[in-house]
Amino acid sequence: RMPSEARVRWDEMRRDARDEPERLLRAAKSETRALLDDSRNTAKRIAHDLDQLNRARTSYLSQMKALAERHLQDVEASRTAAPSMPSSVDAYLHDADDAVGARLRPRPTPYVNTIIPARETITDPEIIRAVTDGTVPQSAAQEPHA
Repeated sequence: RMPSEARVRWDEMRRDARDEPERLLRAAKSETRALLDDSRNTAKRIAHDLDQLNRARTSYLSQMKALAERHLQDVEASRTAAPSMPSSVDAYLHDADDAVGARLRPRPTPYVNTIIPARETITDPEIIRAVTDGTVPQSAAQEPHA
């Protein structure tokens, strides 16, 4: 009886040892599928959010453009309606036009500002850093000594 009990236990252990890798493989595949599904869902959600953001941006820009065009039409209408405006009012309206135009134009990046035809190569690290950052270098900001 003892040897047969040991034999039964041995067979169970062998069966468990044989089934364990398959069970682990099934669990790993299942977890991989779950992670892939999560990744796909996250990617879809991000794509949807980006699409919404793009639509909102496009809508906002078209509203701003329409608003600016309406403002410019109003300014033109007020100029033609009152041609004898004082020069200060006319100057103010010109400034308002310029301000609206400046808001609608894209602002230049520091890198765009660095495209300057140079007669010599700039090697001063402070000037290079200032030009790429779009700031005024310390040496240029100081008053020249007389």
